[in-house]
Amino acid sequence: MKYEFEVNLKPVWHKKAETCNPIKTPGILKSLVTAYQIADYMRANDIGTLKGFCRKAKITTARATQLIRLLQLSPCIQEAILSSRYATTNLTEHDIRPITMEIIWEQQNKLWMKQHRKDKIS
Repeated sequence: MKYEFEVNLKPVWHKKAETCNPIKTPGILKSLVTAYQIADYMRANDIGTLKGFCRKAKITTARATQLIRLLQLSPCIQEAILSSRYATTNLTEHDIRPITMEIIWEQQNKLWMKQHRKDKIS
């Protein structure tokens, strides 16, 4: 069976929508929020290990570990990241990884201040 019909296709000229420049959310902020979401998900769904979560979420354990380590940052550092005081800086998650390896919060704060000064200079 074959159907034929005529279609009148008129060109349509649309006015381009004005584009706005959205505020770019810092990657470190996204990573910290994701870490909190992972922890909440694991708690809510009774997932005991990070490996179990990774299997379910289909991400590598290395990446999940990097994110979860952000939760071990001192409350002062987490507050600074979450309050977006560093939104205008080029601070990345990669820059903060050495700080997450330190378990003493006072040492973390010293490393954070050192990193922040270095970031302001560059």
